Amino acid sequence: MKVTFLLHSSAYLIRPGGAETQADQTAAALSRLGHEVEYFTPLSRSVGDVVHCFGSHPHYERIIGYCHSKGIPFLCSPIRFRGGTPFQRLKMRMGARMGNDRNEFKILKRFLRDCDMLLPNSNAEAEFLEYVLWQARDRIEVVHNGVESHFSAGDADLFRKRYGIEGALVLNVACVDPNKNQLRLIEACSTLPVTLAIIGTRTYYPEYAKECERLASSKVIFIDPLPHEDPLLAGAYAAADVFALPSLIETVGIASLEAGVAGSRVVTSPNGGAREYFGDTAIYPDTTSVESIRHSIESAMKRPHDPKGQSQELLSRFGWDAIGERTLSLYDTCIQHRRIEST
Repeated sequence: MKVTFLLHSSAYLIRPGGAETQADQTAAALSRLGHEVEYFTPLSRSVGDVVHCFGSHPHYERIIGYCHSKGIPFLCSPIRFRGGTPFQRLKMRMGARMGNDRNEFKILKRFLRDCDMLLPNSNAEAEFLEYVLWQARDRIEVVHNGVESHFSAGDADLFRKRYGIEGALVLNVACVDPNKNQLRLIEACSTLPVTLAIIGTRTYYPEYAKECERLASSKVIFIDPLPHEDPLLAGAYAAADVFALPSLIETVGIASLEAGVAGSRVVTSPNGGAREYFGDTAIYPDTTSVESIRHSIESAMKRPHDPKGQSQELLSRFGWDAIGERTLSLYDTCIQHRRIEST
């Protein structure tokens, strides 16, 4: 089978992150299963037997139209979740149904409706798609994010020596972004006897990044993004006593999975699908509260921890080869549906 992957045109240039990792690792898993994966570019003159987009970007609509005209299945990993109170979710739901043509949720509803199948990475995201964005449940199949086994073998000393880190380390790997909530994380760590290392681009939200830098003490280290395969990144996860991703909204951070496989204690957002991955092994703070984030980090450091058992459990459930096999089975399902419709 030949598969075409579709990502935002600036994906790898401006803000490479979870969507790009998900695409790249799914591509690698499919290749190991004997299938060909190509990435769509402005120079592409054809697409494969299946098109799979990562991220719910409505400007893909013309490509969906092309696929429909050729009988080619178009699948979407939406990577789209919003939390909120029941009233806020109802308001979003009504916007998707009755809002004007510029309403964000109405635009998303229309775009996702035209996809053959939606592949959210958690049941929480699936529920959001069904309830808020009015998507039919029989077109939604959960495909969890995966994680690579090499993160279980990082060299902590490599990272600590490179950046001169001694003592307890709290790590955050994410774009410096208001949603990723580094400002509250910096404040939460300011009274703890820890070094905080933040690995991620500071160019996407420059004013927010400057605010973070102004608040940061000398115990906060900002590090530019590290390539996914860089041993320093695996070393950072291995060196971390606590990995903290207190995002305001998060489908589930792949970085949290990588840290979990490295054996780090995980403090992550409750606003999304993280509980489906980590269960009781992670701690879930109120991400709007500096005090809750601080308390969660302290609690994570003190409570009993089985890094090896945590790593093995995550790898057994979320290895990329298993994710690739599930994804491939859904491609086959969509191809069969298209064939039946054409007869």
